Amino acid sequence: MFHHPPTLTLSTHSYQRTLAQGVSWDGQYHFRPLKRFIFGGIYTGFSSKGSHPEGKDHLWVHFIGTQIGMCNANTKHWQIRVTTGPGGVILRNNSEVFGNTRKVRAFTIGLLTNANLTYKLNSNLGVSLGVQYMYSELLRIRTYYHEEKVTVKLNSNDDVNLTRLNILLFLTSTKKSTMKKYILILFSIISLWSCKETEDESIDITVLPSATTTGANTFGCLMDGWIYVGGRYLNWGHSYVWTYDSFHYYTEEDKLSVSVSVKPGINLSFTILSPQEGKESTITDIEFGREELEDGTAFISRFDTEMKIISVTFGNGKRLTNGRFDIHYTEHNSNTGAQS
Repeated sequence: MFHHPPTLTLSTHSYQRTLAQGVSWDGQYHFRPLKRFIFGGIYTGFSSKGSHPEGKDHLWVHFIGTQIGMCNANTKHWQIRVTTGPGGVILRNNSEVFGNTRKVRAFTIGLLTNANLTYKLNSNLGVSLGVQYMYSELLRIRTYYHEEKVTVKLNSNDDVNLTRLNILLFLTSTKKSTMKKYILILFSIISLWSCKETEDESIDITVLPSATTTGANTFGCLMDGWIYVGGRYLNWGHSYVWTYDSFHYYTEEDKLSVSVSVKPGINLSFTILSPQEGKESTITDIEFGREELEDGTAFISRFDTEMKIISVTFGNGKRLTNGRFDIHYTEHNSNTGAQS
């Protein structure tokens, strides 16, 4: 769905599929100035909910736009109508992560194509079966978290498309004189929603990255229950190693030194002693800004000395919890001063 789904609080495919299914509703108005051509407007909405141990999401997607299309000439009982047109798409996610409120807001332009088959019960009432396909892509989102508004720009690899397919059954009110139509009652049989996510605005600091072991170059933790994520305030370098955000392994001393900028002017730094893959290590010299914290432990999920990848979960069981990073590190020889 997303690189690290900017709109959702969890990036697993199973959770994304859960949020992809929900309830849709719709309202349309059309008039026919010519025999086969119709014009009008449409509003359609979508909502879904999901939860997981670290948080929950409540998504809302609204489309408001114009429609133009064609319909067959009047028959006694049947009418086919196909329309399409652009409109505005509004995204809302009222989510929660680790007990704290997180809101996502976004606006973009989309295109909606609508096809309806109507059986007229009488001159004023009919039953319709409809198919809607909406396509739009997000370029940026705004997140509100920890009394801070953060803009997240989405690049070509992390874009979020809000494609949705609805199959609808509804009642219509019809008048032969003007062919005006109002959708009165509507419920969704099927609604499928899919998503293709100085300062790096492509990093969403309001969502904790997953604990991976692939060298994904991610860092995140909870500090006093609030999420802090690396990579935004000091950019990645052109290599796989963070610029300024340093992960240095000192071979002679057998320790990993970590320092990550989690807020402008605030670094989280610590040292992992004698890291070994598949084992627990001690983390010491923990500092958040200028505040010293108690020592903790780190579990080394991966320590690949050939690929220079280390994947760790860490914390001190008190103020610093749910820490994880999966990064490419640099190797430093204390005797020669060489770095690789």
